[in-house]
Amino acid sequence: MPPMPLEIGAFVLLVAAQFPDLGALPTEPLTAVVTGTTGTVTAEGPDHSVLELRRGQVLPSGWEIRAPAGGAVRLVCSNDRRLIVAGPGRLLLDRPACDQGERMAPETYRALAPAARTLVPASAAVIDHAVATRTRVLRIRTRGWEEDDPRVPVLLDPRRTAVLSARPELRWTRVTGAREYVLELIGPAPWSATLPADRVDCHPLPSPPGTLDACLAPWPESAPDLPPGSTSFLSISALRGVARVSYTGELHRIWRPEETETEELLRSLSAIREAGATAEERSFETALFLIEHELLGEAAADLRQQLATAPSAQGFLLQGSLLLELGLPRGAYRSFREAACRAEELDLATEALRGAEVANRLVSEP
Repeated sequence: MPPMPLEIGAFVLLVAAQFPDLGALPTEPLTAVVTGTTGTVTAEGPDHSVLELRRGQVLPSGWEIRAPAGGAVRLVCSNDRRLIVAGPGRLLLDRPACDQGERMAPETYRALAPAARTLVPASAAVIDHAVATRTRVLRIRTRGWEEDDPRVPVLLDPRRTAVLSARPELRWTRVTGAREYVLELIGPAPWSATLPADRVDCHPLPSPPGTLDACLAPWPESAPDLPPGSTSFLSISALRGVARVSYTGELHRIWRPEETETEELLRSLSAIREAGATAEERSFETALFLIEHELLGEAAADLRQQLATAPSAQGFLLQGSLLLELGLPRGAYRSFREAACRAEELDLATEALRGAEVANRLVSEP
């Protein structure tokens, strides 16, 4: 009788029992998580047991992966390297094999490993991040004064964030009565662009728990690319009235990683989004991974999309914390209050109310 395939849950428990300190996800002994398969791909263990590979499974070192003709399997090793085994072919999963894989961004394996999700559930991870953010913001005493003056356009994106694109999309709040918007970038490749207000696409955009009257514009055609490995500062002004009085927002730091780092991050994001788990879990893991790598704008966009279709207390708590980091306390306050209203867990509700208190204090500062 052929050996029976192991179920995912039993296999994860086996690995967790073998490596009890999975909170730190040690790289010794080496393991790998399956992010996707094509066709029927199997792995044979040292005891000759056979496992059919599926997304989300974790393999320990020493198993031989077998891909038939037309089949393939994609894995991320615990040293944050990606392997692709295409058929017909075999691969012994060990450190030398993983060391030959494509480099991915740090913490990719942690974001993918099922054991990490079991031991550190989404709620706990979100609360930990919210507590850290609240402490940091209180210490820095950051205040989003732009939000207090309706004549000032508030830069929404990119804002205090790393960006992967050399020409990111621009987003800001609409100013009633604006005749022109002036964008200015200070940095290694400076530029300035004036946009007639009647030619800018401005309309209410989903911004859970409500909508936001915002303007969208591509990176100006005449503007140079953001150089890789550079830091710049972006601001936006609104010119109002016949006298064209200018109302200017703050300068906000944006930076673009080096090309190799960008490539690693893109590979990691592709693997995280491709892997299993529910859409809600994957959304949190993706957002936390993006925040870890200072891609706050990307994280905010992912959360907005998730909350528009599947609102949750965890999502609004994470969004509130992220908006605090971006210096947007009014939006953070709304998100925290929504999280508190939706929370069914006492810890979530408590942290949401604490976040709302911090956001309200920042808004109320003279």
